[in-house]
Amino acid sequence: MTEEYPEEDDNPATPDSEAAHRRESSLLSKIRIFILLIIGAAFLVIATANRQSITIDLIAKKIEASLSLTLILTFFCGTIAGLFLAYFRPWRKRD
Repeated sequence: MTEEYPEEDDNPATPDSEAAHRRESSLLSKIRIFILLIIGAAFLVIATANRQSITIDLIAKKIEASLSLTLILTFFCGTIAGLFLAYFRPWRKRD
């Protein structure tokens, strides 16, 4: 054995831990897909239940839009704003 080619790790627990990690990863991906399907179904229910048109009164003009579109756009804009605030917090200590 030379230092140029070190011997592989002979730890017998390594294959088992990799298999457990793959099973855990697979379970997490299934849960993630299930949650995304539930969120998609909730968006469909909201969109179909709120089809009526509303008037959005901005400072300069009035806009006609469906209530479901307004709800979904407001949700996504709030989520994006929250992510930006979480990522760019100036008071967070950096390591």
